[in-house]
Amino acid sequence: MRRIVPIFLVLAAIGFALSLGVHLVTSVGVLWIVGDFLGPLHVGVFIVGAPAMILSNRLTKGHPRKDYWNIALRGCPRWMRRGASIIFGYCWLRMIVFLFLSVNQPKPHGAITAGQLAFFSSGWLAFYAMEFVTLYSFGRIQEDNSRHV
Repeated sequence: MRRIVPIFLVLAAIGFALSLGVHLVTSVGVLWIVGDFLGPLHVGVFIVGAPAMILSNRLTKGHPRKDYWNIALRGCPRWMRRGASIIFGYCWLRMIVFLFLSVNQPKPHGAITAGQLAFFSSGWLAFYAMEFVTLYSFGRIQEDNSRHV
């Protein structure tokens, strides 16, 4: 497990960086430069998410569910936990605003619009951020435990 975590940590960081790039350019209406990233970003969330969920469950085993994120992210510095929470909150707010603004808009047919892609990329941002901090936390806790043995 110790060898696998860094690989998924790097994948989560790359996914987050690419998602941020897609989110920034599509938020200003640019669409033509992001086409090749869509499939891998969408699939990557699940590829990185599976080990992150398994490891977070290991970290929180035997603890109350109400403390899930506090326990799962105990290996992260405070700034990282707060940053992930801010990103997660922003992404949810961004998705809600998109849904609210698109209620009475005509529905486009065919290719995805920049607004729709900004909506998706905000979801990718939230997932990759939470996957990264979860994997980071697990790695740090494992590292601390191996020092004490």
